[in-house]
Amino acid sequence: MSADRVLIAPILIGDPARILAAVEELGRDVSAWSLIAKRGRHAAAARAVGDGAHGRAQAIMKHERRDSLRRASRRGGQEGRRPAHTVRVSHVFALDVPTLDELLFISDAAIKIAPDLLIKVDITQNAIDL
Repeated sequence: MSADRVLIAPILIGDPARILAAVEELGRDVSAWSLIAKRGRHAAAARAVGDGAHGRAQAIMKHERRDSLRRASRRGGQEGRRPAHTVRVSHVFALDVPTLDELLFISDAAIKIAPDLLIKVDITQNAIDL
């Protein structure tokens, strides 16, 4: 819906066959969207985090429930090694609650168990940017 309303420009990263099967099942036309072929969840997560770290993507949405994004963020989006600077994974849920007049935002639920001050600054800035 966000893409239909031109709020986002989706970049799909992963196994092209799996992605195209999923969008076909949904009956979607994604021909205008970018599709980056990556085999395996770790390679796809590393590419997504790298794109975010280098400004090629402003947000990352994941399909799977595994911790591939968290692992990739520890390596700065580079498979196999940890760079001098680490990208922090942070997220914000935007909830449209019928009993509220405005959106409700919840940040980093169950992602950062005991964040230090620098991580709290990054989490807060992510929420502000959103």
